[in-house]
Amino acid sequence: SEEPEVVGELFRRAQSGEAWAQYSAGKLCYEGIVVPPDEEEAEKWWRLAAEQGHPMAQRWIGELYASVQVKGACEGEVFQDGRNIEQAKLWLGQAAQQGVVEAMDMRGSLEAAPGEVLQWFRMGAEHGDVDCMYATGEICVEGQNGVRDGENAVKWFRLAAERGHADAPFMLGRLHEEGTLVAQNLEEAARWYRVGAEKGHEECQYRLGKMLLEGRGVSVDLVEAEHWLEKVSFDVHDAWALLDKMGVYDRKFREYEERALAECSERIALLMPAAEGGDAAAQFELGEIYRRHHIREQAIEWHGQAASQGREDSKIILLEIFEYYSCRAGDRYSRAK
Repeated sequence: SEEPEVVGELFRRAQSGEAWAQYSAGKLCYEGIVVPPDEEEAEKWWRLAAEQGHPMAQRWIGELYASVQVKGACEGEVFQDGRNIEQAKLWLGQAAQQGVVEAMDMRGSLEAAPGEVLQWFRMGAEHGDVDCMYATGEICVEGQNGVRDGENAVKWFRLAAERGHADAPFMLGRLHEEGTLVAQNLEEAARWYRVGAEKGHEECQYRLGKMLLEGRGVSVDLVEAEHWLEKVSFDVHDAWALLDKMGVYDRKFREYEERALAECSERIALLMPAAEGGDAAAQFELGEIYRRHHIREQAIEWHGQAASQGREDSKIILLEIFEYYSCRAGDRYSRAK
């Protein structure tokens, strides 16, 4: 096979000091391709290449040191000399300076000082990295030394949104809706919420639905408002309350009730004369038809009439219905006693 020979040649070139071969050897060792996975061996080769200025080797050894730092923190280890994090900063910084965009993003994430963070994220943003664009926008919103920059926040969020960042449309919508960092523009807010909503962003769906319901920034459109609000998780937002206010649940229940009755219409028509004539068995069966379809009032009515004629099973079912719906028996149940 030619593969072992090619791999052997690669490692011979790495041993002879060729940076590209050292980088490639490190990737093979790290990923366990052809050779057994060996993180320490990968570090050795990447360091040799990185010291010769190979940008991707610098990026990967920087990420390796950063991941060791994270792993160590998760395992409860403490790096007294800070060697790993400082090495990560060193190599990622050098890779970033050579134009490796991924390194810019990672280098910024290792900083704590807002000014330093912004420096690296802005560098990545200017090189076209969408995550860096979004992060730069966030820093502009949060501010440095008490100074927030709405204009640049909108600029970077818009660039990120145009490149498909999932959360950027929401931030643009929020900034224009709230009107604290930029002039309030509800039409623009609704436009960006719609962009996010159409991509499945739940917060955008909620806010667009609410604006359509209230007529803020858009014309009132209850049909479309319902469309978006129904997509929102009820345990996260009060969309359920808005839908209830719109009468959506009442309408859907009525539609369900009509369908349920239609499905049983022939049997109901057959039973009704006997039930109205006082036949307890027919009253019981009608009560059960309505109960199975969660049509509460009619279920209570017919089981109540059957119970008043001594049907013990209807009495038990009435108690279950009242318990389930947390409603009071009132006059209707008193007839069953």
